[in-house]
Amino acid sequence: MEGAAQQCAAFFLIPKYPGAAIKCILLIMAQEEKNQSVFAMLAEIFREAGIKAMLIGGYAVNAYHHARYTNDIDFMIVAGDFPKVGKLLQKSGYQEIMRTDLFIRLKSSYGDETILDFLLIDPATMEKMQKDGKETTIAGETFSLPSIFHLIAMKLHAIKNSKHARQLVDFPDIIAILEKNGINVYDASFKQMCLKFGTAELYDEIVKHFNR
Repeated sequence: MEGAAQQCAAFFLIPKYPGAAIKCILLIMAQEEKNQSVFAMLAEIFREAGIKAMLIGGYAVNAYHHARYTNDIDFMIVAGDFPKVGKLLQKSGYQEIMRTDLFIRLKSSYGDETILDFLLIDPATMEKMQKDGKETTIAGETFSLPSIFHLIAMKLHAIKNSKHARQLVDFPDIIAILEKNGINVYDASFKQMCLKFGTAELYDEIVKHFNR
């Protein structure tokens, strides 16, 4: 509910549309309920395929105490494992709508608005991230997700390589994760991570935020 309220907060400031915020919240809550059934389906597919997948994106951010509504469900998966998952998703009514060498996006052919995104990685990267990661529970199912520092590193990398296209989403996520989890941005190891996966300018922007 907190994430939905934040997403719809702007409507509370428009007196002309007193019901807009409530309608917005109800729509988001309805979509969130649908997403719960999608997570249950995905857990069963991963088990049937016998593969490991790691939750990333907005739901991973939520697991680190920052409530943010998202219509996408994002997973990281070993590239060689996706064909097995893809076949099962196709049987469940999902079809590919975008594919690159590193990324696959699917959408339900039944009108469901939920988007499934899969980031393709190599087995060694998956093994390391699984080892350092943690678990979260959604729809009664257990999913692994990256460690908090791996998640931040991924978002720094996305901003570095996509510039403004990702900064509007990922930079606020980084700030919120840092604040909600009490991470010391002045620590030398944190700065080193920022410089490795992001840029000096991004690190300076983060520090500037905490110097206010």
